[in-house]
Amino acid sequence: MKKYILIILSLGIVLRILLSFISYHSDIVPFDFAGKIISQGNITNFYDYLWDLPDNHPYLKVYPKNLFNYPPLPYFFLGGASLLTTWIVDPVIHNNFVLNFSSTLGNPQLNLLLLLMKLPYFFFDIALAFVLMGLFKTEKEKKWAFALAGFKIFPLLFIIPLVLVKTDWRERFKILCTSGITYLVFSFPFILSEGFRRTAMLAGQTTKSFYAQIPISGGESIILFLAVVIFFYVLFFYKKSSIDDLWKRFFVMILIFFIFTHYHPQWFLWTMPFFTIDLIISKFKHWPLFLGVLISFVGLLFSFDPGLTIGLFAPINPLLYNLAPIWQLLGINIDLNTYRSIFQTIFVGFAVYYIYEHK
Repeated sequence: MKKYILIILSLGIVLRILLSFISYHSDIVPFDFAGKIISQGNITNFYDYLWDLPDNHPYLKVYPKNLFNYPPLPYFFLGGASLLTTWIVDPVIHNNFVLNFSSTLGNPQLNLLLLLMKLPYFFFDIALAFVLMGLFKTEKEKKWAFALAGFKIFPLLFIIPLVLVKTDWRERFKILCTSGITYLVFSFPFILSEGFRRTAMLAGQTTKSFYAQIPISGGESIILFLAVVIFFYVLFFYKKSSIDDLWKRFFVMILIFFIFTHYHPQWFLWTMPFFTIDLIISKFKHWPLFLGVLISFVGLLFSFDPGLTIGLFAPINPLLYNLAPIWQLLGINIDLNTYRSIFQTIFVGFAVYYIYEHK
């Protein structure tokens, strides 16, 4: 068992290093940029930094004022980690990475910078692999869990299912308070920041799930996401479950989020731990379902800019940077809205069955 884990872990680390060295997506830049801003003494006013710059500032020619739209912890942790790991990179290259990325293409220092920036993620990947492995009892299941481990979750929807696992109201209240206090501890220093309230606390991403609605009058609608979430919270309240099955309820909630949300493909990584658990628990009987989900995911990938597919590898081939969309290269005129709708519908069909199976 230990030998197997060591082999898989070594292969995973080698693959992670290789991909980190040769791939780039713009989503990683804000966290690195945040580290630079925070290191200049912008702590509680971090979210206001870009908003306070004059409109002709070089930063605002590259980034919008609402660039920082996640909670504080990712920026402070990943930004701080970036400061610690990337100091050996040429400062000029690092600065150009933030302000003029294309000018760094072809420079080996870029590949080194990408690797160093992604090192903190390694620890999360490895930790999650061990966590998933711990959920299973047999040695075979543990091996599969470790080998298939992924990363990222969407935590806020999970609080109520976690609370409802407990039958004692005092215990439920403790969990709810702990969750709320944790959020407040990290957010409270920024409450007075207008930038935080405008771009992070009330970011556009938080309301994307509300777009799917059924109109019932001229100005009134039923918000489907909220209605379904409330339904399942009520179901969980009356249908008791053990801690061993808690992952199923988490899985249901994250699938509901993806069903009703126009998500970016990279968000889909949040579901991978749950699909991993399901595959192993079902002894891979659900592989056709997972295959259908993957088909929908790959299909959706090609409805976005090439930066999420072949453009990821621009650090090893600069010609791939800002490549035209694949449909344009193929000379195919396609209605992207219809195309996305088809693949989202495919995903929803499979997701609904998963929910039925694990409700």
